[in-house]
Amino acid sequence: MMKKSALVIFVLLLFVPSLFADPITWVFTGTTSAGSQFNGNPIVGLPFELQIFLDTNQVGMPSPMLSDIFFVGPHPGEIEIQGLGIEPMGFTMVGYFLGSPNQVTGVEMFQLGFNELLFSSPISSDPLHLTPISPVTPTSNGLSMLMGPNGLVVNGTVDTFSAAVVSTPENSTATMLICAFIAVGALRLARRLGWSAH
Repeated sequence: MMKKSALVIFVLLLFVPSLFADPITWVFTGTTSAGSQFNGNPIVGLPFELQIFLDTNQVGMPSPMLSDIFFVGPHPGEIEIQGLGIEPMGFTMVGYFLGSPNQVTGVEMFQLGFNELLFSSPISSDPLHLTPISPVTPTSNGLSMLMGPNGLVVNGTVDTFSAAVVSTPENSTATMLICAFIAVGALRLARRLGWSAH
């Protein structure tokens, strides 16, 4: 019985944190600029909303030589462009730029290239964690060479940036059911392996 209990505890410790993790979404709104295209056609002057989906459980990694905190991906995302619908995007890494110790004054994203937005005042004093950020207008507001499917290339200006946590307390019952199924599965595995009940 002790072996079975130990296995159940181990499995729950392994999987439950990710089940309870709240996703956070970075949201950029703006307008496409020169060089943007889709299916070989220019798409200039169109409003867009870019979203990058992140995990609040992830802890940032300080760079030893730069004033940056990195959150290593891959991170999925999507962009909605007026009149073109929604297209998927992916990012290898996102990050915070520190203007002074523990003061986040910029956000960064890495895809095929590097993009950085800076702000006139700190947007967070918790650089190691992905936390909610109210909508704010960047002082350096350009994005360049964001790539997506169907020949999508997005250059643009960013009007606002925000970070919103999507909590799902209504799913707590479903989460507990998942945990119960994991526990039952662990006990069945223990039985199949012939572990003793004594």
